[in-house]
Amino acid sequence: AKDLLFVMLCLTSAATLVISSFATNLRLFFGFQSQAMDAVSQGNLRARVPVVSNDEFGSIAKRTNDMIGALEERTRDLATTQEVTIIALASLAETRDNETGNHILRTQRYVRVLAEQLAKGPHANLLTPEYIDLLYQSAPLHDIGKVGIPDAILLKPGKLDAEEFDIMKRHPQYGHEALQAAVKRLGPTSFLRLAQEIALTHHEKWDGGGYPNGLKAEAIPLSGRLMALADVYDALICKRVYKRAFSHEETRTIILEGRGTHFDPLVVEAFLLTEGLFVTVAGEFGDGE
Repeated sequence: AKDLLFVMLCLTSAATLVISSFATNLRLFFGFQSQAMDAVSQGNLRARVPVVSNDEFGSIAKRTNDMIGALEERTRDLATTQEVTIIALASLAETRDNETGNHILRTQRYVRVLAEQLAKGPHANLLTPEYIDLLYQSAPLHDIGKVGIPDAILLKPGKLDAEEFDIMKRHPQYGHEALQAAVKRLGPTSFLRLAQEIALTHHEKWDGGGYPNGLKAEAIPLSGRLMALADVYDALICKRVYKRAFSHEETRTIILEGRGTHFDPLVVEAFLLTEGLFVTVAGEFGDGE
């Protein structure tokens, strides 16, 4: 009887240890699994479940990681497709305006440079890395509305008269409407919202003298204020059929003259702190003239 009792105690102890170990592993597994799924749900597709054992829990963790990896690759492919499509559409608009596709490559980089500088200051809450990425991705569509402007105006080598300029000033609204059509078809996204915002407001001026709506100061979205400077800088430093290319120093002077009238003073300050990067971008993505 004593032997039987001893065996029963041993079996009970072993079973308790097994159950305790299983419960511990189960608790750890669900903790790791939950952390990884929370990270993925927030957009972190690099999150993985730690594989800490070679049992069923380890096998499930590996399969979960395989699924996250496949999702990451799929998302990366979709992002690449979106970027290529955006650049292609934007380049189509630019080529109608006697500009090269490098204009959109330069301006989107100028916008990123300015945004990253401003993120160190009062706009830090808005200018998160994710928001700056969206700015960068949507910036190439700023002039998509030019596809609605007649060639006779868009390609005119001389100065536009008042009537022609009134027509040209419609292109921000055309761009906004085109992107709104995409919203209706595809549903609202942060990317399309920013693209609309930039297309509509990048010709607004800090003092209210811009177009199409005469917005003033902080009534102009920050995205439009950033693109306003980026677009003017690039237009000035590049040669066009109606003008010579301005030097960086000449362009810098013009931008300084526009501080507080054309441009947000804080954006101009960010430009002054990063102008070396502007020169680098302009050289790296030049038109080869």
